[in-house]
Amino acid sequence: MSYFQEDKSKRKLELLKKREEEDSVKILSQKYKIPYADLTIFPIETDAIKMVDENKARGAELIVFQTTGRNLKIGVRNPEKQEVKIVLKKLAEERYSYDLFLVSRLSLEHAWGFYKKIPDEHSVSAGTIEIQNTLLATFKKEGANLTQVKERVEKTFLGKTTEALEIILAGALNTDASDIHIEPEKETTRLRFRLDGALHDVTRLPPKLYSLLLSRIKLLSELKLNIKDRAQDGRFTIKIGHDGQALDIEVRTSVLPGPHGENIVLRILNPKSIEVSFEKLGMQPWIVALMEKELKKPNGMILTTGPTGSGKTTSL
Repeated sequence: MSYFQEDKSKRKLELLKKREEEDSVKILSQKYKIPYADLTIFPIETDAIKMVDENKARGAELIVFQTTGRNLKIGVRNPEKQEVKIVLKKLAEERYSYDLFLVSRLSLEHAWGFYKKIPDEHSVSAGTIEIQNTLLATFKKEGANLTQVKERVEKTFLGKTTEALEIILAGALNTDASDIHIEPEKETTRLRFRLDGALHDVTRLPPKLYSLLLSRIKLLSELKLNIKDRAQDGRFTIKIGHDGQALDIEVRTSVLPGPHGENIVLRILNPKSIEVSFEKLGMQPWIVALMEKELKKPNGMILTTGPTGSGKTTSL
């Protein structure tokens, strides 16, 4: 019984200390003429806290806890601290506006705890992403089609961003899509694949997943996370396989600002997609036979079309 009484007394003491600290911060907020905020009951945005590195945030005793466009909400313990001024100056140089809020040390500790959530969703090796052969094999076994991709993507809505992106990329590779379009709309985000030159709807993504995918793709492509009002281009590599048998597939990334967020286009430069046989090019059988015959000759000649449309013979 004494154990529970001690535990109850400890909780009361902690609560009392918290109230005393919060009350002192409220008094200081009047002195500095800065609004007070209790971050333990305030929503913290993961995308917002990434605006300032954790080490810098702890050193300056501040946290960016919300973003609205280019306006930031920043909690600070001491607005006169030199480290705070340095961070604010840098944000201003990057054309951000901000509203300061005076917060307690307990509030900051609570908000800094959200940095731990970043590695699970956002911390990646810039430039590369690996897709397991087993995932691609599963797609092939079940039959690569848009319905299958839709079902597998929707199963990741409550999972990790890593898994969702890998499934989207694997689905595009297995359906021979040349482009992936991720287009935010008013309430949802449209996911589309370009197949044989035409765009096909795959599914609708929830806003939270879109936001996480955007951050992850930007990190992979080495794009600026804080730039949202200008177009950016980058690239990353998909690595498939292991033990020296890996296939590298380049992906060109294009991010464009839109009315409801940033549109993402991923151009997949799959080397296998250009390995097209003569038959698949739509050539008549007799032409295919002639082409194959010529290709077998040591100094074979084939007829090609030059830039101006005139026929030219080129040695093979």
